[in-house]
Amino acid sequence: MDLGASRTRLALFSPRGELLRKAVLPTDPLHPLRHLERMASALRELAGEAEILAAGVGAPGPLREGRLLTPPNLPGWQGFPLREEGSGRLGLKVALERDSNAALLGEVWRGRARGEREVLLLTLGTGVGGAVLTRGEILRGRDGMAGELGHILLEPEGPACGSGHRGCLEALISGPGIGRQAGMPPEEVFARARGGDPQARSQVERMARYLGMALASLVHIFNPALILLGGGLSREAPLFLPLAEEEMKSRVFPSLSRELKIAPAGLGEEAGLYGAALLALKEAGVGP
Repeated sequence: MDLGASRTRLALFSPRGELLRKAVLPTDPLHPLRHLERMASALRELAGEAEILAAGVGAPGPLREGRLLTPPNLPGWQGFPLREEGSGRLGLKVALERDSNAALLGEVWRGRARGEREVLLLTLGTGVGGAVLTRGEILRGRDGMAGELGHILLEPEGPACGSGHRGCLEALISGPGIGRQAGMPPEEVFARARGGDPQARSQVERMARYLGMALASLVHIFNPALILLGGGLSREAPLFLPLAEEEMKSRVFPSLSRELKIAPAGLGEEAGLYGAALLALKEAGVGP
């Protein structure tokens, strides 16, 4: 299960890691217990006669000890003990991981990051998430909350972010952030940009510049071999990624960007599902 700010994705995997069936629910940002009941019902319908061994859940960070702390886009879930409550309502062992970490684990397992040891992932959607793989392991930091790359500061007096701060990367290039700046839904911004609309193209170029600036800082800090872009907005990468990469390269040491690869996530929006499945397989003792 991949708990997103707008949508919750569920999928049934075989013990061999094959995606069998999937479903999508709108996420309830205010009532976690009600939403868990809907997830449990959808999971039972998805499974049918199959025996479910365990569940893996990717959820917005920051997380600590199975609990969502202050997810900016899920105000009703602050402090919610998702692992404990999920296990009780689903009747299963539940493995919980930050959603971006789960997506990166999925990419390492079955996606574009296979065989890589130094990788950054940015997930672009309702929010902006991040994860870091270094020496083949997820970077977790002092108490497991490293990797909140969407909340690096770019504009001290910039637009407000759901985190309570101003000018975060998320406030500037997330779907809602783009929509607020453009005065239209982000889907319309990208559709108009593809059609050559000057105002929409200007908004996309602005997004690309901010993304490139953020990538430059992240490249200097982490020196990755590969940067992946996931989340719903990554579908629009042909519009903004070349501009973002140009901006990034103009701001970093040439030696750091010379062999650096930047690409959309290989598993797209399903990366988090694959990562959650990997967690569930390991929880059940049948995983790789």
